Parts: sequence; structure tokens; C-alpha cells
Amino acid sequence: MPDLQGSSSSPLITTSAPSSKLNKSPLTEDGREFVCGWGAAFINITVTFPMNKLMFRQMLHGISTASAANQLRREGFKNLYRGILPPLCQKTVSTSVMFGMFDQYGKLLRYYHPQLPDGVTLALAATLAGCTEAILCPFERIQTVLQDKKFHGKYKNSLHITQELWKYGVREYYRGMVSILVRNGPSNVLFFGLRTEIKDILPNPSKSWWGHVLTDFVSGAFLGAFISTVMYPINVIKAHQQCQVGGAFQSMHQTFWDVYHARGSRLSRLFSGAHVETVLLRKCQRCVFASCLWMRDYHSLLHQFLSEVRKIIDLALLKIHKKCTTESIPILNCCYLEIQLARWYNSAFI
Repeated sequence: MPDLQGSSSSPLITTSAPSSKLNKSPLTEDGREFVCGWGAAFINITVTFPMNKLMFRQMLHGISTASAANQLRREGFKNLYRGILPPLCQKTVSTSVMFGMFDQYGKLLRYYHPQLPDGVTLALAATLAGCTEAILCPFERIQTVLQDKKFHGKYKNSLHITQELWKYGVREYYRGMVSILVRNGPSNVLFFGLRTEIKDILPNPSKSWWGHVLTDFVSGAFLGAFISTVMYPINVIKAHQQCQVGGAFQSMHQTFWDVYHARGSRLSRLFSGAHVETVLLRKCQRCVFASCLWMRDYHSLLHQFLSEVRKIIDLALLKIHKKCTTESIPILNCCYLEIQLARWYNSAFI
């Protein structure tokens, strides 16, 4: 009899565990990561696009900063922001995906594989988020073609390039995809893995909000300089692959040696324009990303602010209600609608 009870009890245990996992989802309906990433990328692209274009010319042609700046000056202001639409679409979505999917992948891994060390979970979540970002490769492809001056007279705008690339097939939109995958995964691992370590080295800001902002910006600037320098040659290879329209697809290995020999077989020339990306562009970008993380991590300040606003509105509504007349009913209804919207926002995002 004890044996029968033992054998009958074990199936109950094994069947109840999966059902509980099926009923309870590890993912929460929280759009905060996606919204913060989108907003950070929008500001980032708008501010840093001219610097990005300067760096791209150096990356593509191996010229000095002064020569690249003279090229942009001769082309005029009307062409300075030529090509901003693809990166604006691509980066806002990809950064939103990077922060949002990193959070979602991390939750899934911790839920289904809790035995994994935190470092492994972080690396896997960051790599998967980088691979998900790579789906947006066509935007980066179109941006590269628009920024290359040899195509200025050939293609009018993003839509025109999209139509022309379609003639070569869907694969043409994903030229340079392998380079993007090789770049995104390690970049995300370094960014998400080192940002906490760097912040721990910096002085403790205690409860000061401006102290947290300062440490986030400093750590973001350092990370931007470090990651962009490490990944710069991969970006050079990607740019040379994507500035070709039609023809055979070149591997990363073949493109590297072509660029290496074209620049006098000097490895240092693969880093032409790296100082622009390191000192200015990536520092600005990672600072903006750090501010995105600050908005996410310290959203409790916004919660407190909205709570105080709600108290004030409630008090005002109470006073209006006491002196309510026929004429004040529309005002009362508007106030009620506003406070309901504030409560919805509070519950949805905070």
C-alpha cells in the first residue's frame, strides 16, 4: 500500500508544476523599457546625425576629419541631414527593441532556467536582444547608401532607394547582415554587463537624484568610448559591404582584406574616424542611453509627482463639487476625465 501511494503521488507533482507555469506568464505588460528606449534614440539621432555623417565619410574613404568636414561643407546644409529618415526609423525602433527585449529575454531566462548564473543570463539576454535588433538591417542599409556621396545624383530619397533595391531581390536589403550580428551581440553584452560595474566604481551618489544622473552620464560616456573603439573595424567592414548595390555578396573576411590593402596595408588606417565616434558620437549616444536607464530605474520620482498632482486635483474637485452649479458641470467632467487618464497612465507605466 505505501508503494502504491508513493507511485500515485509522484504523477500529481509532475503534472501540477507545468500547469502552474502555463497559467502564470513570466512576462509583465510593462512598456516602460520600450518607451524609454524609443525616446532616448529619437533625441540621440537628431542631435548626433551630423557627427555620424562626418564619421561615416572617414570610415568609407579613409580621409581626415578636415577633409570629411570640407566635403559636407561643399554639399551644403540641404544635404547635411540627407539620410536621417532611415536611421531615425531604425534606431528608435532598434533601441526600443534593445532595452525592451533585453528585459523580456531576461525574465524568460530567469523563469524557465533559474539555475543559470546571473552573468550567463545577462549575456544570453543581451545577445538575443542584439540578434532581434538585426531584423531592422534594411534601414541601416538604406542609410549607408544615402550617406555615400557617389549615390547623391543617382537616388533621390529613401523611398527611391527602397524601390531600386527591390529589383535585386530581398537579399539586397540584408547585405552586411552578418557584420551587424557580430557587432550587436558583443556590444550589448559589454553595455549591459559593464554599466553596473562602472557605476559601482564611481562615488556613491546616495539619494541625490542629480548624483544618479551624473554617474549614469559618466558611465555612459566611458562605455560609449570603449565599445565604439572595440567595434569600429566591424563597422568599417559593414559600411563597405553596404555601400555596394548589386553584384556578389562579400564575406567579412574578404571585405577586411580588401579594405586593409586599399588603405596601404596599415591596420591603423582601419580606425580612420574612430576618434570622432569615440570622443563625440558614441559618448553622446551612450549618455542618452544612460539617461534612458535613469528614467527607467528612478521612475518612482515620477510616481511621487503624479501622486501629489492627483491629491491636488482631488482637493480641487471636492471644492468645485461643493460650489457646483449648472455652468460648472462641463468643467467638472473635464477634470474627472483628466484624473482618470492620469490614473490610467500611473497604472500602465508606473
